[in-house]
Amino acid sequence: MEIKRLTAALLALLMALSLSSCAEKNETDDNNDTVLMVTGESEEASTETKAETTTETEAETTTEETATEPEEEIVPFKCEYTYSSNGVATITDYLGDETDVVVPETIDGYTVTAIGDGAFRNEKEITSIVLPDTVTSIGYNAFSDCKSLKELSIPSSVNSIGSRAFHNTPWYSLHKDGYFVIADNCLIAYTGNEAEVTVPEEVRLICTSAFRNDACDNIVTVTLPKSVTVIDDNAFSLCHSLESINLPDSITSIGNSAFRNTRLTSIRLPENLKNIGDDAFQISNL
Repeated sequence: MEIKRLTAALLALLMALSLSSCAEKNETDDNNDTVLMVTGESEEASTETKAETTTETEAETTTEETATEPEEEIVPFKCEYTYSSNGVATITDYLGDETDVVVPETIDGYTVTAIGDGAFRNEKEITSIVLPDTVTSIGYNAFSDCKSLKELSIPSSVNSIGSRAFHNTPWYSLHKDGYFVIADNCLIAYTGNEAEVTVPEEVRLICTSAFRNDACDNIVTVTLPKSVTVIDDNAFSLCHSLESINLPDSITSIGNSAFRNTRLTSIRLPENLKNIGDDAFQISNL
């Protein structure tokens, strides 16, 4: 009897141990499944994040490319020019076809200081011209017959403007005020026939041949403002009746033949005068 009881107890103990082992294995398997699932999600998440980052980067790149505007095409300035050993250039003939012209400060490394005689003459399509501050002189007929030209500013650096430089242009007509044609403080021309002439205040330059016309034969007296610094070539030449003109001390230069063929009998030269051109007072009563 005792032997049967012991045998039954042993069998019961063995069965209990077997059930415990199966339970531990199931728990381990369950834990492994959970870890693998999380790892799988992590890899997917990582892949999705990478994909999203790539998409965002591509989107940003596309946006940046879209936002970048194409650079404006630079139109080369076409002209003929002469140059000297001191590094300056004179434009002698404009060869472009632009309606709005911007003259550069330099051409091939040479500083543009002059617009030569007739350089833009008869360019009928040009409506505006911008000159650089490096320009000091504008030649004879430089812009004449530019029949569409309405906008042009004369830089303060300019100290010489040739006769008929703006002849037969709308620009010339727009700057005519009474008997005077004045632009940017430059007296381009006087067209009156009065005996006594008073030049307006703020004029700094009396341009080439400004008073040289048939009507100037009537001028007897001229009064200049203290703002005048330059009297250009032939400015009062052939004013056969001119007897008196004041020359303020602000004047630094009197051009060639400026008072040729006048009736001046006396004149006081300005204190700051640095240059007197050839034949400035030739054939006068001085």
